[in-house]
Amino acid sequence: MKLPAPTHIIADLDAQSKKEALIELSGLFADLNQESLVQALLKRERLGTTAIVPGMALPHTKINTIDSILIAVGRSKTGIQWGAQDGQPIQLIFLMLAPQSASKSYLQALAGLSRLLKNNSNCTRIHNARNKEEINQILQGCFYSS
Repeated sequence: MKLPAPTHIIADLDAQSKKEALIELSGLFADLNQESLVQALLKRERLGTTAIVPGMALPHTKINTIDSILIAVGRSKTGIQWGAQDGQPIQLIFLMLAPQSASKSYLQALAGLSRLLKNNSNCTRIHNARNKEEINQILQGCFYSS
C-alpha cells in the first residue's frame, strides 16, 4: 500500500461537516471528477458510517478512473460530527480510493489502515503532530518500521 505524500495530508481541516470534509479531502485529487467522487463517498456513508473507532473515520469507495489505491489524510482539531455510533466527533479521517477492479488489495489496505487507527499510540502521535510533514513521518514509521 502506498501511503499518502504530504500533498495528500491536511493537518488542519476547515470542514465543519462530514460532507465538507469529504469535499476538502477529495480536492487533494484534483485530476479526479470531484462531484462524482464525493457522491460515491456519500453513497458509501449511507450504507453505514465509516467511523470505525472513537474519533476516527475511514471513508472509502471504489472508482473506475484510477489504477492504484489512493489515500488522503485529514485532521480536524475541533472534530466533525460523522454519525459515529458513540456520537463522538471525528478528528482523524483516512480517505481511501481504490480501482473498481481491486478486491484483495482493497481489503488489505482497509485492514492495514484499520490496524493503524486502532493503535492508540499511533493516533495520539498523529493528533500531536505539528504539521503534515510530521504526520507523514509518523505514517511512514507505522508502516515501514516492522
